[in-house]
Amino acid sequence: MTTPPQASSAAAAPSPASAGHTVKAHVGVIDIGSNAIRLQVVRLFQDGAFSVIADERDPIRLGAEVFRSGLLSTEAMAAAMQTLTRFSRIARDHGADEVRSVATSAMREARNGERFAQEIEAATGLKVEVISGEREAQLIARGVLSCFTVPAKKLLLADIGGGSTEISVIERGESRFGMSLPLGSARLTEMFCHSDPLSGADERALREFIRQELRRRVPESLLPCPTMIGSAGTFGAVGNFIQRRVSAASGKWARQRNNRGRAKFTFLDLTRACSCLCAMDIAERRDTRGIEERRAEIIVAGAILLHEIGQFFSVQNFRGARRGLRDGLMLEELERFGVKPVAVGRLR
Repeated sequence: MTTPPQASSAAAAPSPASAGHTVKAHVGVIDIGSNAIRLQVVRLFQDGAFSVIADERDPIRLGAEVFRSGLLSTEAMAAAMQTLTRFSRIARDHGADEVRSVATSAMREARNGERFAQEIEAATGLKVEVISGEREAQLIARGVLSCFTVPAKKLLLADIGGGSTEISVIERGESRFGMSLPLGSARLTEMFCHSDPLSGADERALREFIRQELRRRVPESLLPCPTMIGSAGTFGAVGNFIQRRVSAASGKWARQRNNRGRAKFTFLDLTRACSCLCAMDIAERRDTRGIEERRAEIIVAGAILLHEIGQFFSVQNFRGARRGLRDGLMLEELERFGVKPVAVGRLR
């Protein structure tokens, strides 16, 4: 077993003393995912305190067509280049001389991914590192675990992206297992969602494929994991849908949030949500509060994937985390300056 990297303390309101801190550096990171590109810039102080001064997300579907054709599309690359040019300018306007950029499954699997990375560097100055699935899982775990004090009980961390899902099992504060699975909301939508609303046949084929992948890749010795910490957009969208669904019994909005506003729901809630989403067509999903327009295209496959992972690991309770790969990458970057990073402020 390996001990996970030490996470920073959970973010708090800016410290009154932070105004007197001496600024050490401004640091930027960019996460180039299959569904979205994310930027974060922080101000680091000499004593290790830091605060987030820029936090951006653009839902560029870079992975569109990759998992079917094996290539990044011309349209997706053009949109990504535009976003990365803008993010590079924002980071440097905030004083970040160097911006570390990493790319995940879409660029990792695309045959033209490496060439696109070279084009990005030539156009923007950003040197893009295409990271492995295992490395991605490590960074996500670090970012997620920085949300809270890690309890002694067993936890499953799951980050459902567009092209892959990263899972880690944490027990007594130690990582027992971490890997990347070739299962993602965009990938599975392209492979199996050929009907709208989703047909029973398509749903059965999708579920059986996920089950086979989980049985083949995940050791049974890790089971069960009664609590899941979920991150990334699919988990957040499903959580939003569950929180806002109308209760047939009371006619009131079901709201299930903890005192920090993060989603909390049970396996039964998730089962009901999957049934509802599978019965809705794309127009209904787009018109549903809490589901952004582009997320509506892939949320059905994402919800089913989350449900199958929950069933495989016998998850009873789910909790959302607002941090992920970008945050883990930032913590790693800050440590290069020879200080232990401690958050003093974070955008919400």
